[in-house]
Amino acid sequence: MLQQAARQIPRLWTSSVSLLQAQQGLGQPLGAALCQQIRESSSGLSSDQVKGLLKEFSAPPHSLQCERPSAIPSDMEKSTWGKLALKLLMFNDKYNQLIIGGQELYEAIKDQVDDKAMHKAFGMDPKVFYSTYTLLAVHVWLIVHRLGHLNTKEPKFFKQRFYNSFVADVERRIYDQGVQVGVGKWMRKLESVFYSSGLSFDKVLRGESEETMEGVVLREFFGNDASKRPQSQLLAAYLRHQLSCLQVTDDAAIMKGQVQFSRKPFDPFRTFAAPQGQGSGSGSVGEGADAPGVPR
Repeated sequence: MLQQAARQIPRLWTSSVSLLQAQQGLGQPLGAALCQQIRESSSGLSSDQVKGLLKEFSAPPHSLQCERPSAIPSDMEKSTWGKLALKLLMFNDKYNQLIIGGQELYEAIKDQVDDKAMHKAFGMDPKVFYSTYTLLAVHVWLIVHRLGHLNTKEPKFFKQRFYNSFVADVERRIYDQGVQVGVGKWMRKLESVFYSSGLSFDKVLRGESEETMEGVVLREFFGNDASKRPQSQLLAAYLRHQLSCLQVTDDAAIMKGQVQFSRKPFDPFRTFAAPQGQGSGSGSVGEGADAPGVPR
């Protein structure tokens, strides 16, 4: 399953645009109208919360480079025996470093998604598997798109290992939901959603589509549910901002996994309880309206 998924990934590694191009087709600025729509929707967000998010998402781009803890214990790096062990294990081999970088980069995505603040900000239920998958998938696409211009051997190797981490994590999460039968069917459906949304996002950024970013989000991740349009607009605004931030983040930092996605916009949501009435108990893979067309 993982090898089959890995062979399909090159289709998404070919797209790259400049910052100027990336600003095309990204949609119009959002403001009072969206605040009203959010109030009338079931997201549970106040106008002040929406305004706060939009303010953060319209801020000037900043580098996402951030030092992350080393994968090697500090005492091992300092001791003679530790250095010898690292050498024997070829830990510092460039391809091993690329593997570690891909894993660390995916860990940065999990750090962003798994504290549930983003779910609350975008009116998504963290107990519903597809909500979490949506947030993981769009972050993976951000990286795929950002590194699309790097097509030499080592970057390709890195990108493949990074993607493999994503696929393995998604498969594990499905099993964690208690699903034991039909996992392969689930994975194929989710892969289809990932590729379809990624290609659609790329077409929007290249000016080859009449769709907008929020239109793609609504179609691919919210099942074209009109009541979810405000949430899709907020998520699209976040993606636009992170695209701009990644453009000013060094390639080397990204490939070392030394990245932290913008967390400040979601700080207010880290102290709030999940909306009442959403989800139940352990959650479900096929639960909720956020999983359009996904097999149960």
